[in-house]
Amino acid sequence: MAHSYTVRRGAGGRIKNAFAGLILGPILVFASIWLLSWNEHRAFERTQALKHGQKIVVAGNAEAPFSALDGALVHFTGNLVGIEPVSDDVFGVETDAVALRRDVWMYQWVETRRTTDDTTTYTYSKEWKSRHIESSGFHRSRDYANPPEFPYPDQTWLADEIDLGAVPLGESMRAEIDFFEPMPLPETSAVSGYTPQGEWLSTVDGEPQIGDTRIRFEIVPEGPASAVGLFEQNALLSYQTDWGPIALIEIGIRSSDELFEQAHRENLITTWLYRFGGVILAGIGCAIFVSPLTTIVGFVPLIGPLIRSLGGAMAFGVGAMIAICTIAVAWFAVRPMLSLALIAAALVIVGAVRRLGAKGEDQDVPVT
Repeated sequence: MAHSYTVRRGAGGRIKNAFAGLILGPILVFASIWLLSWNEHRAFERTQALKHGQKIVVAGNAEAPFSALDGALVHFTGNLVGIEPVSDDVFGVETDAVALRRDVWMYQWVETRRTTDDTTTYTYSKEWKSRHIESSGFHRSRDYANPPEFPYPDQTWLADEIDLGAVPLGESMRAEIDFFEPMPLPETSAVSGYTPQGEWLSTVDGEPQIGDTRIRFEIVPEGPASAVGLFEQNALLSYQTDWGPIALIEIGIRSSDELFEQAHRENLITTWLYRFGGVILAGIGCAIFVSPLTTIVGFVPLIGPLIRSLGGAMAFGVGAMIAICTIAVAWFAVRPMLSLALIAAALVIVGAVRRLGAKGEDQDVPVT
């Protein structure tokens, strides 16, 4: 059951908070510009590295590697195996797998805030979370306190030696192993107080209480896998290009083209997530920067709230335009057509913002 508390803010407090936006707003905008510039540089270099790798990769036999491939970017398929079992000695879990991961969750208080023009509502709910929620910053921290830390951390164990067929994986290639799946729980736990409950080892006895924890284990099982990397001294490592490293590994038997296409898709998704985040960040920064003006205007009877809403929307649009122009400038040297298309999109936003402003200016003001 959630608990909610509403706090009313006076005009002085609202104006004071709004003026903080004069400092925070530009910081967010500059952070957005840095993030977007870095992301476009990262995306371009990753794309170039993958394109280069796809041109020079050669096929190898993981069951019988040979020295002629030494120093080349090689595609291998074979059985991925861990030479020794992996174990969590604390909970007494041991398995024949490539990797083992402990995933820890805790039942905690979570605070959410909803702010209107003159009120802030704080809501407290109990939720299972995989990260620690620091409650000292809660509005009502004395009434809704979480334990200071998790009793056990998340942890991952890799087999001391991992081979793809007859080819050992180097540290840089081992770091790319991240395709975990749930493992069956042991019938008992080596830690007192934890009992198997479904897919979890849990401290819950009846209804969960704040501070209860539950733990599940995941593994990377042994089996067929495919990889692309540098074959050197009879081991598979990360291949360094002029644009960055290449170290690809996936479960299942896949061709080198499939591995590279998957890497391209992942790069594209990551790029657009950063772009979306950068645009939102710039929009929020501009909206916060003009908040002192929109807050003061908001006190004007009848038309104040409308002007405030229009001002915030226009500021957000300006921030989005700044973000899109940043992306366009970053791409101009390597993809001029994409850059020009983005600049055109920014001009469309400018036009929309100007039309929105014109509507605000033409709004009839009621006569009292």
